[in-house]
Amino acid sequence: MYIVPGLLNGFTFDMDIIYNFIAGGLLIAISGYISKFYSPYLSGFIYGSLPFGAYYLYLYSIYNGGTKDNFNTDLDKGVDFINGSVIGGLLWVLMLSMIYFDLNRPISIVFIASVIYTAILFLKVKLTDV
Repeated sequence: MYIVPGLLNGFTFDMDIIYNFIAGGLLIAISGYISKFYSPYLSGFIYGSLPFGAYYLYLYSIYNGGTKDNFNTDLDKGVDFINGSVIGGLLWVLMLSMIYFDLNRPISIVFIASVIYTAILFLKVKLTDV
């Protein structure tokens, strides 16, 4: 935690946001570089097949938010993350596969897939105990 001096007395800023932003941005930046200068296929293959982001967040969920005395609870958080990632991964494949429905209008189909994804996420949150 970092306490911001000056006008915002008492306001705390969690530096983890910055660290997580850099980690996630670096993954996308490397994939974008590979896509631009080498091969979009290779970029997609690496981005889709190596879950570095998921590994990072799995370790983050275990090692942040608890203490050594409560480490079993932290492992449970890791299992919860993995369960959500597996279901989310299946949804990811479904949403990405929707692009094949209309390859000639990529912006339209990405928009439609995003709306469907948002609706599924909304229903998941509203209808289940997350």
